[in-house]
Amino acid sequence: MVTIRESRITDVYALHSKLRSADLKEIRACSQESPLVALRRCYKSSELCWTVCLKGEVIGMFGAVSGGLISTKGVPWFLGSDKVMAERRSWVKNSKKYLSIMLKEYTVLTNYVSADNRASKIWLKWMGFTLYDAEPFGFYKELFNRFEIRR
Repeated sequence: MVTIRESRITDVYALHSKLRSADLKEIRACSQESPLVALRRCYKSSELCWTVCLKGEVIGMFGAVSGGLISTKGVPWFLGSDKVMAERRSWVKNSKKYLSIMLKEYTVLTNYVSADNRASKIWLKWMGFTLYDAEPFGFYKELFNRFEIRR
């Protein structure tokens, strides 16, 4: 069973080299950053940030970045290792609690997910997000779906 706690900078270094191939693909398509730089940026930019652990091992991180100084929009993100998928029942069971926390902070949560990332899209729909039609996005104009949920 997974545990979830507030993130620490050391979690970034524990996770960056173990990210799922789907997450690596999205990082390359959207930011052209290395996994370490992208995960560190997400951690440092997030007002809310948590770490998913399995028997003490960091297997995922997630959070929300503010859409701007006076914005009530948040940009949720999740990056994880393959072990998150293996433990998805435990992770999914806890995820709505953290969505509620994010929606207390932000009136709207919105971001993009790769059109090929089937597992993430299923989870986002289950969480109550609306997924919009795929459109070119990022540096290479690959197909991504915008997703959104409102308070």
